[in-house]
Amino acid sequence: MTFSVYGGGWLDRFLPVRKKTFHSNVRTRLTPDELWPFLVVTPDTVDAYGDENTVSIEWVKPGESFVEISQIDDLTRVEELQTIEQFEPDAQFGVRFKALSAKEGTIGSSGTMERKFTETPYGTDLRTTRSFDQMSPTASFRMWLDDGFARFDDKYVLRAEKMSGL
Repeated sequence: MTFSVYGGGWLDRFLPVRKKTFHSNVRTRLTPDELWPFLVVTPDTVDAYGDENTVSIEWVKPGESFVEISQIDDLTRVEELQTIEQFEPDAQFGVRFKALSAKEGTIGSSGTMERKFTETPYGTDLRTTRSFDQMSPTASFRMWLDDGFARFDDKYVLRAEKMSGL
């Protein structure tokens, strides 16, 4: 019964799809300039800083937009157009994203992501904000409960620390 209400999408028939924003925070001993290249990967830096899920990143308009193809698992491949909206090295990075293979209006297929790097006496505080143009109440609840975005950021920061020798 609980799964059918919260996990099966039953509530989605009755509750409206809305814009939804998620935040995550991570602290690291790395400085913003040490952390930046691991979390802001572009076609120019993918060879050195891309992760194991990255298949390719190609510029559409150099310095403005690029297409990233990621292989999430054996069955899931995501092709996403990312348009840079903010680019302040070692401080702030923001993109608007859109999954190219998704139908228009698909839940979670478009939105924005912003990363803010704040230098502290002990390293960097990273705050990531992900906003989705359309998110169902059930999907929002599952993402909140799972806290997957924070786990992704933890994984990226841990990788940066290991590769930087921390």
